[in-house]
Amino acid sequence: MGVRTNHRRVSRRIVSAVVALAAIAALISPAAAYRGAPWFEPGEPYDQNFADPAIIEVDGTFYAYATTTGGSSMPVMTSPDLETWTAHGDALGTGPSWSPTIDVGWSVWAPSVVELPTGDFLAAFAAQTHTAGRRCIALATADSPLGPFTVFGASPFVCEPDPNGALDPFLIVDEQDVPWLIWKNEGVPVGHPTLASRRTGFWSRQLTDDGTAWRSGSTVHFLLETTEGERPWQGTVIENPSMTAWDNGYFLAYSANRYDSVSYATGWATCATPGGPCTEHSVHPLLSTDDERISPGGPAPFVDDGVLHVGYHGWNPPFHDYPSYPSCDTDGDGECPEAQRFLFIDTVCVAGDRAWVYEPHGGPFCDVEAGQYYTDPVAWLAANEITTGITPSAYGGHQSVSRGQMATFLWRLMGEPSAASSASFADVSDGRFYSDAVAWLAAEGVTTGVSRTAFDPDGVVTRGQMATFLWRLMGEPTGPAASGFSDVSGGQFYSEAVAWLADEEITTGVGDGRFDPNGDVTRTQMAAFLCRLADTSIYAASDAPTPACTD
Repeated sequence: MGVRTNHRRVSRRIVSAVVALAAIAALISPAAAYRGAPWFEPGEPYDQNFADPAIIEVDGTFYAYATTTGGSSMPVMTSPDLETWTAHGDALGTGPSWSPTIDVGWSVWAPSVVELPTGDFLAAFAAQTHTAGRRCIALATADSPLGPFTVFGASPFVCEPDPNGALDPFLIVDEQDVPWLIWKNEGVPVGHPTLASRRTGFWSRQLTDDGTAWRSGSTVHFLLETTEGERPWQGTVIENPSMTAWDNGYFLAYSANRYDSVSYATGWATCATPGGPCTEHSVHPLLSTDDERISPGGPAPFVDDGVLHVGYHGWNPPFHDYPSYPSCDTDGDGECPEAQRFLFIDTVCVAGDRAWVYEPHGGPFCDVEAGQYYTDPVAWLAANEITTGITPSAYGGHQSVSRGQMATFLWRLMGEPSAASSASFADVSDGRFYSDAVAWLAAEGVTTGVSRTAFDPDGVVTRGQMATFLWRLMGEPTGPAASGFSDVSGGQFYSEAVAWLADEEITTGVGDGRFDPNGDVTRTQMAAFLCRLADTSIYAASDAPTPACTD
């Protein structure tokens, strides 16, 4: 079972957008190359203009790519830790022949890079065609993530019949090692009967293993479209689709609204595959304007060490567009650094149909708050592989513990010992996550089930049952005659267990002198109980391999 023991705090402000050539008008034209951007100096630290970021990890190094900026058509920079970044110059060697050149080479929009199953690297980006307002998508290959990437083909790889073409490509290799290209149409795709005039949508299609052609037999898949009636924050445009594998599916992030307005924001959806179907979750945006950054967009989700992150750009307040060049260059150095789109990287928590940004606090789960009674116990459980959470990023602390989960917690705590035979309970079949745990607990006399033939693995554990499980696990040690709790009388199956737990300070009750033996046990309470148990002298004297909780 996988477990995450590290949680890097990612610095948030790092970089943003674009060099040479004025943006050409379109339906909602994204910011293109901006001549006043601070220069991108190879070999030097960089924390300036870096729009529409894409981030990948290769052999322990992070690579970030952006829309044309600071003298580089497709700037690339590297980082060992997602905090400090070093410029590496222009990753684009030979650009598209069908796109006009500018003084730094080519004007590249929203590049994406992926490592292919072949070991080579594939880049995708949008570029202006010779038709005003029309952009199309190019693909390029290289044998290194630093490039140089060479565009192949004398014509665009994707160019929608829509008058404004296609934009914002994104590359992903799925869990079956099949490459996909995702992109956005700029307006209305020809022949799509459900889209209202001038609406935008996301599309995807499988590529060959080397990324140079559409996969044989593949078709175009529709993913999402603008839904301004249901989500007014989107305005009339969605863009920058990007995706990463996450929690047995795929996390899709995107931008919406006008890039140069404070309403520009980032939403999210989940998809079964890179070809859909996708479920939109953003009734409200995941990222929106705040005091630290304006118009967060151009998202790039990625997973590092089992943790979901989203890289994106945001304007530095109070700006939400580039100043007019060259009039902004008041000191004559050719740069206008006051308004830029900087790179931010946030950690994202996903739980069901909710997602939010959170500040890591040293524990592996994003729904475990810092400074709570259960914070350290949950981190201890995860570090010792006693829990993997309910999802890769969520512990589910307020959920009740089932009897199957309780059995598994205790079994893992004791080192996953083997039982001589399968459990004899009719409702515990082989192959369930709790099967081995229940068999061992039954063999050791820790559980006798809810009857002679039933364990009730899906039933919720009560606090009285929990006390009895822990007490029996430690060999039914002798405790005081009474627990001191007003609602725990003598003669109950849990009476001796609760008295021992109270004497060992494993429990202090629920307040007002009560233990609440019939109340449900939550996952946060379970973590605290197990942590306190592991700090007792009787546990230390046992043969349990899991270390004490607070050592």
